[in-house]
Amino acid sequence: MFCRILLTLLVLFALCGGELTVKWYFPFDGVYADRMLFGSSPAVADLGVNSVGGEPDNCLEIVVGSDEVDSPYEPYYGAWRCIDATGSLEWYLLTLTDEARSSPAIDDFWGNDGLGDSIPDIVGGTTSGWSVEAFSRDGHFLWRFGEVTGSGAYLWHSSPAVADIDPFVPGKEIVIGNSNADCAAVFCLEGDISDGTDDGYTGYNWATHSCWDTYIGADGTDWDVLWFFNTVGPIVSTPALANVDADGVIEVIVGTGWIDVMPSGASPGPGGEILCLNGVTGDIEWSIITGGSQPQVPGSPAVADVDGDGDNEIFIGAADGYLYCIDGDENHSGAIDPGEISTVLLGGVIYSSPAVGDVDGDGNYEVVLGDGEGYLDCIRYFPRGDSVHILWRRRISSQPIFSSPALCAPGDSIPWAMFRQNPRRTGFYSPTGDSEFIFIGTREGYLFCVDGAGTVVDSLKLGESIVTSPAIADIDRDCFLEVLIVSATMESSNGPDTLWCLGTDIPSGLAECDTCGEITVSAECPVPCFGRSSCRGQVVEFSIEFDTWDPPDTSHTFFTAVIFHPDGSADTLGFDGDSSFVSFEPVGPGAVRCVVSLPESLLSDGDSVVVTLDSLRSQNGCITVP
Repeated sequence: MFCRILLTLLVLFALCGGELTVKWYFPFDGVYADRMLFGSSPAVADLGVNSVGGEPDNCLEIVVGSDEVDSPYEPYYGAWRCIDATGSLEWYLLTLTDEARSSPAIDDFWGNDGLGDSIPDIVGGTTSGWSVEAFSRDGHFLWRFGEVTGSGAYLWHSSPAVADIDPFVPGKEIVIGNSNADCAAVFCLEGDISDGTDDGYTGYNWATHSCWDTYIGADGTDWDVLWFFNTVGPIVSTPALANVDADGVIEVIVGTGWIDVMPSGASPGPGGEILCLNGVTGDIEWSIITGGSQPQVPGSPAVADVDGDGDNEIFIGAADGYLYCIDGDENHSGAIDPGEISTVLLGGVIYSSPAVGDVDGDGNYEVVLGDGEGYLDCIRYFPRGDSVHILWRRRISSQPIFSSPALCAPGDSIPWAMFRQNPRRTGFYSPTGDSEFIFIGTREGYLFCVDGAGTVVDSLKLGESIVTSPAIADIDRDCFLEVLIVSATMESSNGPDTLWCLGTDIPSGLAECDTCGEITVSAECPVPCFGRSSCRGQVVEFSIEFDTWDPPDTSHTFFTAVIFHPDGSADTLGFDGDSSFVSFEPVGPGAVRCVVSLPESLLSDGDSVVVTLDSLRSQNGCITVP
């Protein structure tokens, strides 16, 4: 029996081929009591933690909350989770106050006396818990506003925005809205309280804010409120932080009012205002009253300079079905005059928050959002001409869309890092000149990928409902973008929810990528005996070694063996990595050895064998060309 080998190994590439592909998923496993409008959307960053798994340290981590009222880690508490690029749990942190429904923001706001230490920090809100929670990259609390534990009011369904908005206080501030109608307000909190000084207004009490006594702890020591602004309606809208009138002061833009769609037990209520607050003082600069029988602005604003005049414009939808396009208080009159605002009727209650980007690659910025009639809309606003044009509408759902779009262009490794794109929560994606992809979920549980012309590229059913929004990044450094999103198994209570990581074929533009590693192939035919290359009773072995942190997916690794007989005939045998003919074993740090063994029963004297590796796929999605 003669032994020869031919293994075909072709160039490696990442999955998708124009389709969304599941790379991994992480199911949550707690108890679900109720639902509010939105779920916790994931945020991605290089946190510099790598306590589990073997992925490279420069891969990204994902931080996300959930709708679990009882997490699997301890009853009566929700949880924040940090999950690595392969879907393994790095750490969890109990919220201490029920569900972590707020979408976390990741930014450097702690350390070096508030000036930052180049180490990312995390902040999010809880509801039906009642604390805003700031914690470190390795899952330890920095501070909580307030220090209360256990179940409580439904307070912080809004998601925090982070920026240095007060030049008189070192470092960055946290701005978030309160979702309870009895405690409705916008709060500005100091990011780093390590100086132990109350840097904000003092003398707060129940007379100035009706729920003040519920915020247990000492102002300036346990947390530091710089200012708050009481609102008429409760807030689930996430504030955007930007200078909108070219006065050098960062403003806070937010909507008020929300009405229950899914049973929550919360205290919602109408509002319908679009507010602009001074970021330093918290004083109101202007407001707009929207319409409808139950006025509400549950979505979040997008802020961007779409016409290049140096002033930012504001975009936000409302319950009256209109998208509001606001040029800002250009004449500093303290109000938005008719010439400083345009509206376009899209229909239904608008829950989705706009994204701004050059989606069609023509060098101009467009506004994209889901509407109350199930359409994904693309709009262009011309502030100087006070006009709005609908470029296209694509129906992707039969229900109102709650998810907000995320944008990405080829060549950007972290295009959409968190809900609203960035810690300031502006919903603005700045690159121009390349057609972009739009990712958005629906309440039927589908994730859609739509191109800049409004054509559906792909969709994937992930659960019974999606009321969260995507993050997009090359989390595993394979040179292609991944999409992260949370789906719900059931929209009204129960659960569980699931975090999905989906592969795409959109290149991320990284200069160096971690793929499946170097593959080497060797024949391990038995040592010759009696002058022959092998003897009866011996197996024929071939091995494949590849140096990778990403182990092989045995059920998706395929081989073909062709056994040539001396009479010119041949037998062909196909098998996968789960076959009894194949074994995988570690041979060193990050290295795996695959051995193909053909038994004696298949072989005769004088046979020769060719084994072809048809396709090798790793657990994280790298494959050889089939």
